[in-house]
Amino acid sequence: KYSQEIILLDFNHFYDFIEDHGHKKLIDLIHEIFGTKLCTTARTINECTLNYLWNHKQQVILLYDEDADKCTPYMDKIGHFFKVCESPWPNTPRVENLFLFLNEKVSQPRPTTCINVTQGQTTPDGSSIQRNPFSSLY
Repeated sequence: KYSQEIILLDFNHFYDFIEDHGHKKLIDLIHEIFGTKLCTTARTINECTLNYLWNHKQQVILLYDEDADKCTPYMDKIGHFFKVCESPWPNTPRVENLFLFLNEKVSQPRPTTCINVTQGQTTPDGSSIQRNPFSSLY
């Protein structure tokens, strides 16, 4: 229905994974759910343009933050795992500090061989949570 919609699946922080078995189960599930919609033919993220994806009828880009040697056994099934090079997190509850952080990060050069993400959310601290135990934090 939405043939030009692109989805980025970003997997990182694999807690309590039984090394190979956990990754295999997750990759099998991703492949089962998304199948041919996965971007499996582009070998570098630079190839993965919107036109490329639309022409190949691929709509799902898999970002998988794990060592390549753990991912390699599944490459034939999924194609390619793209890595996020950098994903800085401001870790501040203050909007003013968030904007300072974002302005600083956006002005810095970034690698072009991978996806770069700058997270733009505030993060509540202990006092924010204590002041708002039963309502929105902001």
